[in-house]
Amino acid sequence: MAFTVDDFHDLISILEQHPEWRAELRRHVLSDELIELPTLVRQLAEAQARTEARMEQLAVAQARTEGHMEQLAVAQARTEARMEQLAEAQLHTEARLEQMLQVVSRMAVDVADLKGWALEARYQRFPGAYLGRHVRRAVPISAEALYRLLDPAVAEGRLTEDELAEIAQADVIARGRAIDTGEEVYMVVEVSWGVGLDDVQRAARRAALLGKAGLSSRAGVAGVWITPDAESITQQSGVAVIAGRVAAGLEPDSRG
Repeated sequence: MAFTVDDFHDLISILEQHPEWRAELRRHVLSDELIELPTLVRQLAEAQARTEARMEQLAVAQARTEGHMEQLAVAQARTEARMEQLAEAQLHTEARLEQMLQVVSRMAVDVADLKGWALEARYQRFPGAYLGRHVRRAVPISAEALYRLLDPAVAEGRLTEDELAEIAQADVIARGRAIDTGEEVYMVVEVSWGVGLDDVQRAARRAALLGKAGLSSRAGVAGVWITPDAESITQQSGVAVIAGRVAAGLEPDSRG
């Protein structure tokens, strides 16, 4: 017998009166897959909700990470800028130190020159007080007296004009009696606060030029201290060394 529309309506009416029969009817009418479909759909929805929640958490975490990375980038940029400033400051400091070192070096040279000139002036003014260990009653020879003394040698061809000018550049030339022989000698002295090799060579050369002009001469160097190489060559060339506190004028020489 065919299932009619009236039968369907009757079935609906019965199910409304007995809702507990609906599950039984579904088991007979629907397949197991269709029956389980609502549960699967619910589980899928729940899984989707969890996934979306997780994705939202990951998005928040990523946003925080990006924020931290941005902060780190800003901090790194500040650090690099600070390092650049420090490097520039260091360059300025090094340049300033180099300038200061140059200034100090020039000052040291200037001070050494001033000390040397002051010492030279004392020798020129009081040669007898400082050369007493080598010549007795030393008398300074002025530039004018030196030219009068040596002009005949130039005129006779024993000295050239250049050699005369070289002798005149000596720091101190004094006449006196040699302590060891008693003869009259001319003492040619190069004066420096610190005596170096050049001082010894100049003194020896200028004393030799005086000897070339026919005058008995001796060479000496005077200062507060002398370098080892200069002292070594004085022993070979016979240049007298006048160094120490007496040479600096810090102590009187009782032999003048």
